[in-house]
Amino acid sequence: MAVVADRSQAFFKPQFQTDQFLTDRFVRNLAVAVPVEGRWLLYNPNESYVPCGRLRWQNEASAALIADGKDGVFVSTDLTPADQSQIARKATLRLASDGTLEGDVSITFNGHAGEERKEEYDAETTPRREELLRNETKKGLSLSELSNIAFQNVTDPAAPLTIRYHVRVPGYAQRTGKRLFVQPSFFEYGHLPRFTASERRYDIYFKYPWSEVDTLDIELPDGYEIERAEGPNPVKAGNVLDCDLTMSFKAGPPQVLHVERRFQVAAIMVAQGQYPALKQAFEAVNAIDTHVLALRQTGGAP
Repeated sequence: MAVVADRSQAFFKPQFQTDQFLTDRFVRNLAVAVPVEGRWLLYNPNESYVPCGRLRWQNEASAALIADGKDGVFVSTDLTPADQSQIARKATLRLASDGTLEGDVSITFNGHAGEERKEEYDAETTPRREELLRNETKKGLSLSELSNIAFQNVTDPAAPLTIRYHVRVPGYAQRTGKRLFVQPSFFEYGHLPRFTASERRYDIYFKYPWSEVDTLDIELPDGYEIERAEGPNPVKAGNVLDCDLTMSFKAGPPQVLHVERRFQVAAIMVAQGQYPALKQAFEAVNAIDTHVLALRQTGGAP
């Protein structure tokens, strides 16, 4: 057996002369250690939604104490990469000339992102899950109306959690004279910059690396055309963060704007001294996510 430190509470170091942060009082911090080809592999069969060979995010990138019958040995636990904790969001939407956006959405949670969601939802009733989803969606899209909500694989130990729903958002695009102004990053609408403080006293800590992949098709209203389809420049901050938004246009009919957004955070710790650069990078990401396209009325629109 191995006892694994829980970094959701504190960062344990083997030099600590106390077991306060490394204890087997919590079953979730226990793992089975198996020696394979000269290295220790750790397994936690107690966790319903953690794949075989992986640990909870709280126990990753931490110290594990293994008792081998003769002596104790500390090993470092692996960190799941960002692409294995991916949130894949898809939407097929239609924009009306009055600015209303409506269509179907699918969101799939993989890796640690899925494990967290399953633990949040598995003990809840379906009406309560729908309430939680509506409340979360309204944080960015305050006028959003959700219907036909379906949850798949909420308690499945292996398959990723998927949520599907139909959405209607009155006033999503702003109409001014003969123009409509629309934000292509639908899933980031209304989100504020992550970091706002001008200074930081402590290091920056993310729970685990994660990634987001958004794919959207937005049907444009009849009688409108895109004035300029240039997208914002991509953002890359070393090995910590990157984000990119690309757009393409199908003339139709119907006219369809195809949008792809890729974002990832690949680290869990950023030193306090790097905060200005990190803050600047997240502000650039927010500029990508709030990028607006202008649609000009050409005739035939109400």
